[in-house]
Amino acid sequence: AYATLPANQPAHNLAALTISFYYQRNAATAKQVLLAAGNGSQAGDFSIEVLADGKLRGFHVGEDGVLRFFEGTDGITGTNLPVGTAHRIDLALGPRGARIYLGGAELAAAAIPANRNSWNNARLKYLGRWTDGIQAPADGAFDRFRIWSWQLTNVEIALLEKARSTTLPPLSPAGEALSLPS
Repeated sequence: AYATLPANQPAHNLAALTISFYYQRNAATAKQVLLAAGNGSQAGDFSIEVLADGKLRGFHVGEDGVLRFFEGTDGITGTNLPVGTAHRIDLALGPRGARIYLGGAELAAAAIPANRNSWNNARLKYLGRWTDGIQAPADGAFDRFRIWSWQLTNVEIALLEKARSTTLPPLSPAGEALSLPS
C-alpha cells in the first residue's frame, strides 16, 4: 500500500518546509522509494529512497532546474537502515538549502546548499512508492509522518522524538492507495 498527498493544494504552497517520518524496512531485496514527488525533471521534484544495501539515497531539483543527489547516486556514505530497525528521516527544504537527517543528526556531507527552494506543489506526492506506479510499494512500516511549514533548524530536528522499532503486520495487497487528508 502507499499514500498520496494531493497536488496543487493552496495550503501546500510552501517556500520552506520540513518533512519528518519514521520508517522500518521489512525486506532488503530491492530499492525502496519512501517519499517522492515528480521524476526529477522540474524544480522542487524530490525522492527519498533506501537502497537494497541499506544506504539512504535521495535527490532534489533546485530552482535552477538541476537535479542534485544528496551526496551521490550510490547513496549517502555512513547510512545504514537494517531490516527490522526503525529510523526517523527528516528532509528540510528552503533558504538553508536541501538538508537530510537520520535519527536527528544532519548528514552534512549530503547537504545541497545550492537548492534553496521547496517541493514542487504541482506534483502529487507519494509516500511508499515511486511516482510512475510501476515499482512495488516500499516493504516496511511508516509512522509519524509530519510536515512543518518552515525549515526546522538542526537543534529543532535533534529534539524530535526518536523512532521506535515495531513488529510489522502482514502487508496489504500491492497497489492499494491510501489518501491522506489535505
